[in-house]
Amino acid sequence: MKRINVRDYFLLAAVIFMPFFNAYAENRQPGSLKQQSVKVIRSLPHDTQSFTQGLLFYNGKLYESTGRNGHSSLQRIDALTGIVEKKLFVPNVFAEGLVRWKNQLIQLTWRSRIAFIYKLSDFTTIGAFRYDSEGWGLTADSRHLIMSDGSDKIYFRDPSTFEIERIIHVKLNGISLNRINELEYADGYIYANIWYKSFIARIDPEDGRVVGLIEANTLLQGMPPMPEDNILNGIAYDERQKTFYLTGKLWPTIFEVNFIPKN
Repeated sequence: MKRINVRDYFLLAAVIFMPFFNAYAENRQPGSLKQQSVKVIRSLPHDTQSFTQGLLFYNGKLYESTGRNGHSSLQRIDALTGIVEKKLFVPNVFAEGLVRWKNQLIQLTWRSRIAFIYKLSDFTTIGAFRYDSEGWGLTADSRHLIMSDGSDKIYFRDPSTFEIERIIHVKLNGISLNRINELEYADGYIYANIWYKSFIARIDPEDGRVVGLIEANTLLQGMPPMPEDNILNGIAYDERQKTFYLTGKLWPTIFEVNFIPKN
């Protein structure tokens, strides 16, 4: 029998254990996919006539854009009680995503290719932007307005002109992720609802990689049965409390939640 030397033992060990080392290393990479779920902190009532298209939190208030032709609106909601404090009907368009930029609110429309600009204080219309695609979701970082159009694209736009400065393509495990919908920017990442999906994607704004998935279907537990069109859509972030507000189209509830590791 041939005698095996020390070097051969090391080579044999490398062949046997290398796949395990590689798998461990892949899971330890900074870009590996993080799986989370939601933990409900509290809930507040939501108008079941509100077809939620955009949601944001600012200074103790939730601001919501609701859609559907003939029913679209912009509203301010008390984040403690869920009471609608102010409502502006936008009857001639199908309203979509919403963002606050300084002392203004900017509201997209689905196919009208116009974004309305309002005073934050009283919802007075003070201007508009034009764009060349559908409008779905809208949020902002410190420099850009960030917009989705229902594809895998996310646009970074100049807040003064609405001109496109750059575009990223969203990919999940290297595959294009389409139907990017309502957006929220928080702690350096873009959080996105995916149309007709019960999860939220956490997206790297530099290259479009999905770096995390938040499963939110547990929010449906305890709510009455709803039509399939009443999907999860609405993400707002309270930077001070580090919590998120989530709701859906025509849902009876808005949930304040934390994102926690998935079991």
